[in-house]
Amino acid sequence: MGTVRKQKEIKKALAQLGWSNTTLADLVHEEKYNGEIEATREELKKQSEAIKKHLQRKTTSEDLLEFYLRVIHQHPDYQNLGLDTVLPSYVDHECLGLELSMKLKDLSNDIDELIASG
Repeated sequence: MGTVRKQKEIKKALAQLGWSNTTLADLVHEEKYNGEIEATREELKKQSEAIKKHLQRKTTSEDLLEFYLRVIHQHPDYQNLGLDTVLPSYVDHECLGLELSMKLKDLSNDIDELIASG
């Protein structure tokens, strides 16, 4: 799943849950610090603004977006929606050669871009 596709998935999930970027920021902070450190309003505001930018920029790290998706999908509110969404993840397998793996990855990225463009 490419960057644009993940950004759309996050925005869609936030809309389905009725969450703001601030809600996600609070959950991200909680996940990072295992709930041991309370976030200040200023920290949440900064994180919320960062998330907003991350959901707009095409250069945002896919790993960061994957982290946001994982936080959302693991939350009980999301699970209660009953969407049965599974996060796609690549599993390397030795039966596929490096060249074929790279071509399949490129094909997958092309498909993601086609889907994202409408």
